[in-house]
Parts: sequence; structure tokens; C-alpha cells
Amino acid sequence: MKRNDSSHACIIVAGKILEALDPDVKPCDDFYQYACGGWIKRNPLPDGRSKWSTFNSIWDQNQAIMKHLLENATFNSSSEAERKTQRYYLSCLREQKIEELGSQPLIDLIEKGLFFCKQELSENWWLERDWLLEPDQLHGHFEIGLRN
Repeated sequence: MKRNDSSHACIIVAGKILEALDPDVKPCDDFYQYACGGWIKRNPLPDGRSKWSTFNSIWDQNQAIMKHLLENATFNSSSEAERKTQRYYLSCLREQKIEELGSQPLIDLIEKGLFFCKQELSENWWLERDWLLEPDQLHGHFEIGLRN
């Protein structure tokens, strides 16, 4: 017998809906608890979270999968983008090396002209006042308001 994919998908979705229901609650008494109570019972609010939904659950699952892939996978046959992503991610985990290098990598990029710099770098190159955008500088780039 040939499986009809749309019928199979409908059965899967119907099962998910039934799992979310709380059959112990009458829908006319508390429809929200009836419709969502099963999911709420099986998915308690995690510690440190003020809200939790299916989207949060999927997000956390995806984050765990990506973390596992980046930390454990070897991207020998993958794209250059995947290899660069893994290299970048792993470089952030090397805290001792980051502490050793300090701000030198950023200074090197600035000196190479990869970032806009208002002044020549000197011993006192980081002055907050020189790096703040003044309102008149922003006005030329952004406009917020209402028009008729």
C-alpha cells in the first residue's frame, strides 16, 4: 500500500495537537487549559526564564545542535563558510590566547584601514569623546518623524 504523504503529515499534526490537550479539563470551563494544558505539563518553565513556548524550545534545541556541530564536527568535506564559522567560533573559546593578545588584533585592523578612524593612533588613542556620534552627525543619516 502506497503511503499518502499529506495523510501521513495530517496524522502527525493531529497527534501533536492531541498531545497538547489536557483531557482532564472541560473545554467550556477553561478552554486555554484544555487546549494547552498537556503541553504546559510536559514543558515546565525552565529556571531563569520568564516565559517559555514551543518557539523557545525549538530555539534551544537548535542552539544545542549548532554548538555540538561547531565544537565536535570536522568540516573536511563542508563548505569554506562552514569551516570559517567553526574556526571563528572556536577562536572565541580560547580565552587565554584572547587575554594574551589583548586589543592588539583590533589595533592591527584599525591601522590597516579596515575601520574608519578619526585620528592617528597614539598612546592615548581611546578617548570616548572622539568616538561618540554627535546628534548633528546622526541627523544626516537618519530621520524619524511623521509626514502628512
